[in-house]
Amino acid sequence: MSPIEKGMPKHPKAKFPPGEDVEFFERSDLSDLIEKGEVVNLRTRKIIEPCPHCSAKRLRKRIIDVPLYNDQIALRKIRVVYCPNCKRNFVEIRDFQRFLDLFKSELAKIDESSLREQLEEGIRLFEQRWKSKVNRRKVLTFYFPSKTTGKHKNAHVSIRTTDPLAKPLGAVNSAMLRDLLSIHNYEDLQRAAAKENRTISKFIKSRLSFLVQEVGS
Repeated sequence: MSPIEKGMPKHPKAKFPPGEDVEFFERSDLSDLIEKGEVVNLRTRKIIEPCPHCSAKRLRKRIIDVPLYNDQIALRKIRVVYCPNCKRNFVEIRDFQRFLDLFKSELAKIDESSLREQLEEGIRLFEQRWKSKVNRRKVLTFYFPSKTTGKHKNAHVSIRTTDPLAKPLGAVNSAMLRDLLSIHNYEDLQRAAAKENRTISKFIKSRLSFLVQEVGS
């Protein structure tokens, strides 16, 4: 909620049948909502210091957890500035000074260069762990009976652990998946995937994604 909205008196949202909302506003005077509102001053904070590595000015703010001193200390939810031009992260001078003062009060031996090195290493480690998490994959196996042999064949689905479909896919067993796809044998699965020019893995993910969207809507 913005400061302007905080200054305005609360007014419940009215729900009207079609056509009745016009009649309500014609017979009601809502000017008191404006007259009783409080005038407030807004302050905005802009990043004015350019990237120290490439001097770019179009920067983005990120809130991350930064590990320090071999994971012995962690700075939780600190503001880090990301430069999309050189793809580097850094801490603004004012925030760095605040951390330096904080650490000096707790750790007498800390100095500016040491803290800067620890922050750079902590941000680098965060990025490394995040990329590893994003790229981590798991392979799920589902069984489809064969028309010709009657034996089960494996349909493997490779998916990133951060993919929104990973959780619903992990909760589905082979019988449930066959019912969801309305495909009950391996040969039909192959034909359906080939018809869409997809691998079996991509075909299953595509169909399940469509079903999840339908349920959500």
